[in-house]
Amino acid sequence: MRRAVGLAAWVAPVALALGLVTAAPAGAQNAPSPTDVPPAQPGPADATSVPPATTIPEGCTAGLPVALRFIGTAESGNDAGLVRFAVTEVRDGSVQGTEVDIDYSANNDARFLKAGKSYLVATASDPESNRLISKVRQPREEPAICAPLDPVYTRHADGSPIDTSLLAGMRGRWGEVATAFLIPAAAIFAVLLGLVILKHTLLVTGRGVGWGIRRARDRRQSKPSPPAHRPRRAAVLRRGSRTRTHTESPAAR
Repeated sequence: MRRAVGLAAWVAPVALALGLVTAAPAGAQNAPSPTDVPPAQPGPADATSVPPATTIPEGCTAGLPVALRFIGTAESGNDAGLVRFAVTEVRDGSVQGTEVDIDYSANNDARFLKAGKSYLVATASDPESNRLISKVRQPREEPAICAPLDPVYTRHADGSPIDTSLLAGMRGRWGEVATAFLIPAAAIFAVLLGLVILKHTLLVTGRGVGWGIRRARDRRQSKPSPPAHRPRRAAVLRRGSRTRTHTESPAAR
């Protein structure tokens, strides 16, 4: 009995040691090595935290920062180039109230905006006048390559550019132009027609009066004039009658 207990006491530690030795390599194989861990990828916030460097092309200047970007409906404008918008949605910045005046006098672009239509307006603050300014066209003195650097533009509500062709400003105003042209032209034509009619009337009247005068004169000239010897014959007849009267008187006696 004592020998069995001693043998069991000796075999148990040996079996436990053998089990630990065989289990260690398997655990070591399953454990990932430091080189197998993938590097940490930057998140979306890290990718946009550092803006890319912008190179300004030669001949271009950096545009003014956007002070206010909104969607609004053009209500009215004036000759000074100011356009009033009814703000329906503010994208960037803030506006007091529901209406705002934008200055388009630098490029004279107010004529391309139509009252009652919605636009996406990006504005900047003019350092000289402290007005909110915007534009529809690119300034003529700037190269075309400079346009992407300037965010201060007015577009359609969907972001598409506004048509600035030669006759774009006349869209919807052809009726006014035709009226403004046809009314003076019709007045001038009526005056000329009246003068022509008056001229012909005077000519016809003058010819009629002249013809009447000539006709009356011709009639007076066509009447026969009495002969010049007729008075002498009458005198001879009177003398003859007197002679007969005197000669017959003594015979009758």
